[in-house]
Amino acid sequence: MKKTILLFFLFSGIFLFSQINLDVIDTPNDDGSSLQIDWQISNSENGQVVLEKIGIDGEKKILAKSDQLQGSYTDGTDVEPNVEYTYILTLFGADGVPVDQATVSGSSRAQWFNTSKIALLIMIVILTTAIVYYIYSAKSGKDLYIRKINGLESMDESVGRATEMGKPILFVPGILDLD
Repeated sequence: MKKTILLFFLFSGIFLFSQINLDVIDTPNDDGSSLQIDWQISNSENGQVVLEKIGIDGEKKILAKSDQLQGSYTDGTDVEPNVEYTYILTLFGADGVPVDQATVSGSSRAQWFNTSKIALLIMIVILTTAIVYYIYSAKSGKDLYIRKINGLESMDESVGRATEMGKPILFVPGILDLD
């Protein structure tokens, strides 16, 4: 009986303490210059959360203070790709005394392709395929229909008329600036 009560108190004490889930992930679609830190604290009613970063030189820097027990922070200050950074999340009680602490490390890396621009990639592939197809079609001797442009036809006609009448013409291609 005493052993059961003792075990009950031991296991119930485990669930009364706060538990901190702390994750560091690389920010997607960036050049490797930021990290995203997510935290979730359970079994705690209130308190203040302080997020610190240990830099390359070993110096601690406070990044954020919050009263939220669940949140995220994007660290974009002095983050270099492929360098390991350590983050410390400390939970302070209502009286200002540290209750719990979690530490996690992570590094960022540059992504080769921004996945939010997949539609642009598809359009480029379609356009490139069409251009290559028409180039090979023209090289193989296939008859391609080219629509006549009315403006170019009228220029040819006006030059012909001026020549027949023996009158001079003024041609301005429109590539110079106005003086």
